[in-house]
Amino acid sequence: MKISLIFKVVICYLFFIKNTDDNVKSYDVIHSHSFFTDGLLGIILSKRLKVKHIVTVRNTDLNMYLKYFFHLRYIAKFIAKNSHVIFLSQKSFERFKGHVDISFDYTIQGNGIDDFWVSNQISSPKKVTPGKINLLSVGYFDGNKNFGNALNASTYLNKTMNVTHTFVGGNKEDFIEVYGDDFDFSHVEFKGVISDKIVLAKVFKAADIMVLPSYSESFGLVYIEAMSQQCGVVCSIGEGIDGIFSGNEKFINYCFPRDYKSIANAILEIDMTDGVDEVTLDLGRFSWTEVASKLQKLYLNSNK
Repeated sequence: MKISLIFKVVICYLFFIKNTDDNVKSYDVIHSHSFFTDGLLGIILSKRLKVKHIVTVRNTDLNMYLKYFFHLRYIAKFIAKNSHVIFLSQKSFERFKGHVDISFDYTIQGNGIDDFWVSNQISSPKKVTPGKINLLSVGYFDGNKNFGNALNASTYLNKTMNVTHTFVGGNKEDFIEVYGDDFDFSHVEFKGVISDKIVLAKVFKAADIMVLPSYSESFGLVYIEAMSQQCGVVCSIGEGIDGIFSGNEKFINYCFPRDYKSIANAILEIDMTDGVDEVTLDLGRFSWTEVASKLQKLYLNSNK
């Protein structure tokens, strides 16, 4: 991994130097999209061009590079010390600091959601039916999304109450290809891939709680989208939106993704009686207009 990363940086650097024109050299700030795969090249270029460097820490940086490749922590210190680092959540910052114990400039700024969800936010709580839960899981069918354990959790709950579980992102065959067929699908509905936001909003509205216990999640815009439609959410501890809110919200709960009973308990502990409080959610802060404004200020301040 170390060789491949350095090899990529060297090749990209040489290509950049050969093809750099005066217009590129006039830039004031370099913003690297990810910490390691882009950040090392970005910091080298920023030194050569004598401009400020900003870098964003992503899911892969925390859950692969820093977690498993200890030698990269020395590179991480070099990048962090010579950059302004953006974290998508407070939890991401805390996890990063657990590996990189130096002082550096940073900002905590989450991603933005499509204005559609801001404009079409629902304020009124849904009617809660005791003993009945409509669950929803939205995302690509892959090992990381952990939908197998999400289904195990809903099956466990379905033994003592009326549970339905809807999956968006693929069909039953896609699910079985990734997670196997050793599941009870009697309470499950697969809606395939939904690209139309209006249709997806209706699916959110029909659900009580969205269950997305990913093993790793940089931010997870879908959590915010779901809550905009008065849908509670279950997220993995230390991932996604964990740390963005106070932790006392009744409509958000966190779980250990490898334990389906932990997921089930997280579902049961959510109280949607009062719905998603729009003041607490503060959806406006997730609009791209607001996010872009904050990033613009960061770019301008970096140029001083």
